[in-house]
Amino acid sequence: MSEYEYKISIIPLNNFDSDIEMLKIGKKALLRRIDKNELMNLRLSFPHSATNTMLALTGVNYVLEIDQRMQVDNGSVVAFGHNLSDVRSIILALRLLKPGEVGVSCAFALSKNSSVFGLSGPSLLMHLTQPYFLSKGETARFVELWAKLQNVKSVKPHLDFPLKQFNRTFEEESVDDKIVGYMIALESLVFHREKKAIEPAGKVIGIATSMLIGKNQKERTEIKENLIKAYEVRNAKVHGNLEKLQGYRQEIGEISTFTEDYVRHALRILVEE
Repeated sequence: MSEYEYKISIIPLNNFDSDIEMLKIGKKALLRRIDKNELMNLRLSFPHSATNTMLALTGVNYVLEIDQRMQVDNGSVVAFGHNLSDVRSIILALRLLKPGEVGVSCAFALSKNSSVFGLSGPSLLMHLTQPYFLSKGETARFVELWAKLQNVKSVKPHLDFPLKQFNRTFEEESVDDKIVGYMIALESLVFHREKKAIEPAGKVIGIATSMLIGKNQKERTEIKENLIKAYEVRNAKVHGNLEKLQGYRQEIGEISTFTEDYVRHALRILVEE
């Protein structure tokens, strides 16, 4: 006869560091520092993929712990209720809070008798170049932002898609694809009540976004012009205009960076208001 027991998922955070020892996130999750001995125990729970696991755990200083429900039948594990949405919402809150590339590549489970077993094997790590550091002074706003994200679907459902789009786009490797993804998120925000995009779409997106996040006329003008440029890159990529896309190659990284910042800023304002 099957029964359910509550266990703990352990999710290592890649490219993440902090000056706190632990932080409670809601009722089910905990962010905490992890030492080398515990990391070794995690690695050994994947005996057939030791090399990949070692790479996935290299440089890991913190993990998430999330209470989960495991289905057990006569002492044997039948299913583990690993809720990825819990992990995604925490990662999304970190990414919305500030720039920095934090990622997850594998997960583990801790049973009631403190034994560890691999829950999901190491996946290919995205190319993480910008370290993420959560300072003690930022933790209160981070937890508050995370709490507001839990109510988005019921209170602000129009933000659900652009938030997911922002999170997905963050993990794209191609800079071109990042720009496309971030512009789709902004299109969703600006045109969510329209039957179709208002033309010229790039200019409209630029004006609307600049009015939301710009602090003065100089900033608003710069944001508008930058997003018109980003929308041109988006069109060139989507419509296969390789010649025009090549014309932006020298500044493509800069375009991706400021577009990400604008989307982050806009979403954070709309979630927190």
